[in-house]
Amino acid sequence: MSITTPTLSIITVSFNAATSIAKTLASVAAQTYPKIEYIVVDGGSTDGTLAILEASRSAIDILISEPDTGIYNAMNKGAAVANGEYLLFLNADDYFFDAEVLARAVREMQRLGLSDIYFGDVQIFDPVSGKASIWQPRRVSAESLYRSTIPHPASFISKAVFSELSGYDESMKISADHDFFVRAFVSNKSFKYLNTLVAVFSLGGVSTTSKFKQLMFEERKRSIQSNFSSWECLLLSFRVRLRKIFYF
Repeated sequence: MSITTPTLSIITVSFNAATSIAKTLASVAAQTYPKIEYIVVDGGSTDGTLAILEASRSAIDILISEPDTGIYNAMNKGAAVANGEYLLFLNADDYFFDAEVLARAVREMQRLGLSDIYFGDVQIFDPVSGKASIWQPRRVSAESLYRSTIPHPASFISKAVFSELSGYDESMKISADHDFFVRAFVSNKSFKYLNTLVAVFSLGGVSTTSKFKQLMFEERKRSIQSNFSSWECLLLSFRVRLRKIFYF
């Protein structure tokens, strides 16, 4: 089935992001693709973030600023008011790679045909060292989700599917996006890879600090064990170990 020109709801959640959010806002405003809805959900920042958002108010379709219970609570709020066919979550320390990102992504969607979730590549940037690398997931499988995830800021998620699966599990603090992709996979939702660089992901956010690494591991493990049988988990663990040994 073909896809035409969908409206894309870009959702940015922020809290005290005055040092980084201007770049995020500018990258969204620069997009040449015309059918964009931009939603910003701020958790009640006190560091000047709100002043930056107000200065860019003409580029923001929906602005929510109120306390939340966590990142995924804020994301669910943004998704609840979104009107686009697809959602993309672009955090306040990330930004689109260039002004043509969304136009290229939609052309790829049109070439590939209809899908529940599309995902592309991200550039991972370390602001301390100045080094960057490209994360290219290419495909989704039980094994790939057991080992890792797909890039959240490069994923276009059907609003209908997001609602059907009840959005992000707010009991998770770090890995609800991974959990959502796992639940979508076991629910037989379709994933298609977009061969394009979508966003720049800056190291240093909540999910990249050493303090939260153990929590991320525990949450991902809980998600896998909740969605796959014990036999499937055993088989996946065995296959991952084989790959590490034989490099295939």
